[in-house]
Amino acid sequence: MDDEDNQTISQIQSHTRNIQKDFTEGNFTKPFYIHEQSVPGIDAMSKNKDHNNIKYRI
Repeated sequence: MDDEDNQTISQIQSHTRNIQKDFTEGNFTKPFYIHEQSVPGIDAMSKNKDHNNIKYRI
């Protein structure tokens, strides 16, 4: 791996942590803006946001 690989890995990890934080807070809007459509499972996650347990692991 080179520095460019490490930078890409760091960006992916940061993005994943941000998604985890948003989802934990009950904010499920980011996938819509990224994919420009409703993402399968988002409705169920929104309805059950008080029971979701979302963890990020490397």
